[in-house]
Amino acid sequence: MKKCLLSFFVWSVFDSMVFAWEEPEHFLGLKWGSSIGELRKQQPGIRELAGRAESRIRSFGVENVLLETVRTNVNYVFLDNGFVCAYVFFDPKDFAVIEHIFTAKYGGAKEVKQNVMSPSIGVEYRNMTLKWEGENIVIDLIRYYGARPDGFAAIGKKSFLHPPPRPIFFQPK
Repeated sequence: MKKCLLSFFVWSVFDSMVFAWEEPEHFLGLKWGSSIGELRKQQPGIRELAGRAESRIRSFGVENVLLETVRTNVNYVFLDNGFVCAYVFFDPKDFAVIEHIFTAKYGGAKEVKQNVMSPSIGVEYRNMTLKWEGENIVIDLIRYYGARPDGFAAIGKKSFLHPPPRPIFFQPK
């Protein structure tokens, strides 16, 4: 029993060392929680994406943003005027470069999934999804996303991108 507990402890320490990563405090210089005004100062050419007027969520798009050497399009998402996440769209041919950039910045992905997707009859893509997850920030990097398909990354607050499931309450009859 002691050996089992000791090996569990050693594995837990090793696991936390291998998968620990320094959560990013910002995306491309915009800190989490920053206001829309701060984004406007940083990116004067932004355009607001269509949304419902009563929504608490507002999105702004910027085209041709360089993520080191890769051209991307970025949608900055704000909840109640606080920056919560960025959606990054890129050419799937650049997936390996983006993977290298993210791995250099954040370490190895915590989770890697591979699958075959078929967005239309007779067309198949070998897809790859990588995930980095910390206490507050999560990053999803996907080679093929959507029907077009684009390369896609979502980086932002875990509470926004992956909220905990809501409890289901059943009403008695």
